[in-house]
Amino acid sequence: MKTTLLVISLVLTQSLFAANGEIKCSKKVASRHEKKILRDIERLDQLKFSGETSAEDLSILGVDHVDAARMKDWLTDRVQYIIDDSEPIDRLKLDVASRYYVYPEASVFPDMESVASGPVFGFQIPKAERAVTVMSNIGAVLYMAGKSSKQLLQVKIPLSLFKADKVLVNSPRTGIIQIGEGLFMKKFMFNEKEDDAVSNSISRLMTFFHEARHSDGHGKSLGFLHAICPAGHDLAGYSACDRNLNGPYTIGRIMAKEFLNSCDSCSENEKEQIRLGMIESESRVIRKTIIPGKDEGMEISMLRTMIKSYQTLIELTPDGASRQEYQNKIDSMNAQLQNLLAQSGKAVEVPSKFWDANPEGTR
Repeated sequence: MKTTLLVISLVLTQSLFAANGEIKCSKKVASRHEKKILRDIERLDQLKFSGETSAEDLSILGVDHVDAARMKDWLTDRVQYIIDDSEPIDRLKLDVASRYYVYPEASVFPDMESVASGPVFGFQIPKAERAVTVMSNIGAVLYMAGKSSKQLLQVKIPLSLFKADKVLVNSPRTGIIQIGEGLFMKKFMFNEKEDDAVSNSISRLMTFFHEARHSDGHGKSLGFLHAICPAGHDLAGYSACDRNLNGPYTIGRIMAKEFLNSCDSCSENEKEQIRLGMIESESRVIRKTIIPGKDEGMEISMLRTMIKSYQTLIELTPDGASRQEYQNKIDSMNAQLQNLLAQSGKAVEVPSKFWDANPEGTR
């Protein structure tokens, strides 16, 4: 009898989540985490937005106004499934649904910058000497993998003991999100003393909205890939910035502002944490890029070679202190390099642009 009741309880919990939040959880997501995510979605429904969103922010979101219903729809259009980081991509139950599948813009892919560390589809926060992944948009990763191999992929996501969804990955809007170790870490909560505080739901929702943007884009803008943070940035060398004006970190900044203005129950300290989150998101947006000229000269060429050498050393060095020392040298040389490029007059300063957010494929 106890076993039967347990099974029924598990099935009902999963059904309730899917019905209320329109987002389904893999059965491998811990029940305590699932309950928190369900609570977060419920709180999104309850928030009363100010209605003071700027015209530019509305354009970036692609909506004519911001309210709870509209933003829940925005989120669930881009996020359908949540899986746990105990389900790495190489252990997912993947099948090839169709070989030689004809993808939209089949030969057009986004530019992927050389990655020193970190996912190009994920949200990271610093932790000691490394970055901690909070979420990753696995759906976008699988879509791009299928497109690269000209195969339509299908993934089986277990929802309960007796139910699993077979999901065709025919668009980045498939919306499979993997939650990482950082999402529920106490040290990253806006309110460490009160686990169930509204501000902690807001913190996670900000990340969900960030990650949802990776479900957008097509061709060159597919997945809104992150860029390498430049020299001088706290996450220099990590794939944790955006080289566009409407990417995941901009979405995070917009939603942080919306949540700040709508959280009546938040204390001043909690509001300050949301403000800091907004500033952090904004700091990840690269607004201009210096493109070097072809004829750079010996000094510039040598600096580039030395920077690459130290980047290789970082990858091969396990010791954190040594890695930081090498990174400091890279930062210093990058600063010299930018000055030389500016003085040479051969470098071109390119402002970042708004990318096309229309999604590729159909879900």
